[in-house]
Amino acid sequence: NFLAPLISSPASIVVARDTSSGTPIGGAKLGRVDASTYQLSSVVVDKPYRGHGIGKSLIQRALDLAPAEATIFLTTLEDRQALYKPFAFEVCDATTDQVPASLKLEMAIGAALFSAANLIVMRRN
Repeated sequence: NFLAPLISSPASIVVARDTSSGTPIGGAKLGRVDASTYQLSSVVVDKPYRGHGIGKSLIQRALDLAPAEATIFLTTLEDRQALYKPFAFEVCDATTDQVPASLKLEMAIGAALFSAANLIVMRRN
């Protein structure tokens, strides 16, 4: 994992497994930015298992790990924001809102990989 040296805060990873084989089929990561700010990232489900609510379950389990009063941020592609809206995430402006520096860096890197107009930051208070 070449990103490991950039991670400076504790993180929790939630893993979904196939019930018959025990094989990991998805995961989500919740990292702590500071005492009251967290970042949800790496929400992924293997293609054959998508469409069965596994991603939503992973998101909920990860969010349950954060304190109730925490502010949680994430970056995603604009066309995937509907996945996060049921969890009270709203699109925010990374240039004017108090977005953690780690997300601003992620946005800058993402702009090089994706169209900058497609990458968004969402926040849940």
